[in-house]
Amino acid sequence: MKSIKFSEPNSSNLQLEGRQLSHLEEATLRTIRLIAQLDHHEEFDSPHLETYRQLIVSLLETSKYTDCIRYAKQAIALFSGSLALAEIYYARADSYRETEELALADFFFKKALALCNKHQSENKEEYCRIKNKILRDHGILFLKRKNFHNAIAIFQEACNLSGLSEKLFKPHLAVMSYLGISLVKNKNFEQGMEQLKKARALWNATPDAEKNQSMDYAAHLYHTAIENYKFQKAFPEKGDLQTSKKDVKEAIAIREKLETSSVGGNYVHNRLGDTFYFLGKICKQLGEEDEAQESFSKAKEHFESLLEVEKNALWQTKIDKIDKRSHYSPRLFGTEKTSTSSSNDTSAASVRPSV
Repeated sequence: MKSIKFSEPNSSNLQLEGRQLSHLEEATLRTIRLIAQLDHHEEFDSPHLETYRQLIVSLLETSKYTDCIRYAKQAIALFSGSLALAEIYYARADSYRETEELALADFFFKKALALCNKHQSENKEEYCRIKNKILRDHGILFLKRKNFHNAIAIFQEACNLSGLSEKLFKPHLAVMSYLGISLVKNKNFEQGMEQLKKARALWNATPDAEKNQSMDYAAHLYHTAIENYKFQKAFPEKGDLQTSKKDVKEAIAIREKLETSSVGGNYVHNRLGDTFYFLGKICKQLGEEDEAQESFSKAKEHFESLLEVEKNALWQTKIDKIDKRSHYSPRLFGTEKTSTSSSNDTSAASVRPSV
């Protein structure tokens, strides 16, 4: 068989139709190359662990969860323990988290963490990078399960770890935000909001060009707005819905820009659908009915686009909630309890940060 050679794409000069490739486009092209390389591994002595690791991480980044799990199973069967294999266990766990298989996700996060700790002497920098990812997304799993005490503990550990490394500055901002979210959800309102303010101050010191390309920053804006919304429900005199609205609109602007420059549209459709839905809730609460209906309509369009690609009951459930919410007339915070309960949020704690 004729030898097939693949050259590593140069992210500094890769272009498509006269523009710079986005992170997701680069990840997709890398995925195609690596799959071809593995498919022709008979040309080599054996498939390489590093090739598997790069492929599996790329599949996770591009939301190809079924394929990510499939290749992770292959790698786990072929190779013995190492930090690279710990990252593969992590990717398998996070794919299960994204596909709502939470028990399997929890099992493989624990496997990933144990393997990572066992091989930390291989490379301290890699150990910190991989462990921070495991802790972050395992913590998000605890948030999703409403196990806020464990979420607080794991995000605090992640903050302590990432705070020691300058190279983990952005991941540190992400886990700081998740720690604040966990505290608010655990009814530690003022402590949680203070933590989110600290994270915002550090984000504000980051150059705009970096923030505006960061899904982590978009997630920070979105989830800070959600927790501020809940904070106002608990303390009507202290909250600020206009600030929540501003944050959500900025999150939408970032996510829309990332979608138009990416090939991973399904992932961003989900995030945009959730964010437009929440903007509609805020506008409804503020009495801005026209903007609320416009936001609900845009949210519904995103979930309908997902439903066309994948007949997933989750997307239909979100569409049904939008239809119900768009006909709902809210009462002001501080009056009797209404159906603005967080149980009606389409948003989940599941957020795909940059990896």
